[in-house]
Amino acid sequence: MTKCSICKTNFKNLIGLNTHIALKHKDIPIAKYYEKYLPSYCKVCKKVIPYPIGSTNVKGYLQRKVCSQECKNLYNGLLISKSLKGNIPWNKGKDKETDIRIKNYGKKNASHFGNREWHKEQQKSNPKEYRQLKQKASIEANRTLAKSSKTGSYPELYLRDKLKEINIGFEFQYPIVIGENLSIVDIFIKPNICIFVDGEYWHNYPSGTEKDKMVNEMLPKMGYKVLRFWSLDVTRKVNKCLDEVYKTIPRKDPIKKLGIRNDYTLCPSL
Repeated sequence: MTKCSICKTNFKNLIGLNTHIALKHKDIPIAKYYEKYLPSYCKVCKKVIPYPIGSTNVKGYLQRKVCSQECKNLYNGLLISKSLKGNIPWNKGKDKETDIRIKNYGKKNASHFGNREWHKEQQKSNPKEYRQLKQKASIEANRTLAKSSKTGSYPELYLRDKLKEINIGFEFQYPIVIGENLSIVDIFIKPNICIFVDGEYWHNYPSGTEKDKMVNEMLPKMGYKVLRFWSLDVTRKVNKCLDEVYKTIPRKDPIKKLGIRNDYTLCPSL
């Protein structure tokens, strides 16, 4: 039960109260009504939380605890400090000699790939084994990434949907081993067409461009055809991208009978 603070009439819920204010008390906007009669105070600075302009979520306003991002950070810090108050850290007064966990943690970090000193020692002492270990680690990391990346970026998904519309079969996030490295193809069309949808930000970095050049050189030697599209071209000029994909498909493929449509709906500009 809620009650109007002006005329003292009862209502079952907040929706009835809001409609009552809008019809009977037209002089007072809903935001000012809640700030004046049903205010929610900030738990950090104790000020009245301003009602968001244009919002209809009254319940959310009444449940708010802070008025700004600064107060939110302070409030979260207070909660953490209260929860940890009186607790003694597990590693207080312990070292490698007294505790096995700290000793084992130091051993793990000494052999980790992120340690620069370990890198330099391995490169000098046994460079061949170091290269093999690094290649194996990169392959395992790429394989786990291929398993976890079931969904792609928006341009990749958009191109995938357009290929489905014209009945072109493909595989999404297809892994191909190039030497000792693993390359993830965004869209793979059998028998040998590899489609990459590159983002303008990361693929313009020196590391990204070098990797793309290596993939473009190695895949044709292995018998694959490589098509690369910028993400903006896919989202704004999808017809041209689909035409290039269609041209690379072999003529003996049964997709030739379907023909290509020219009435694709363009993606809205980003």
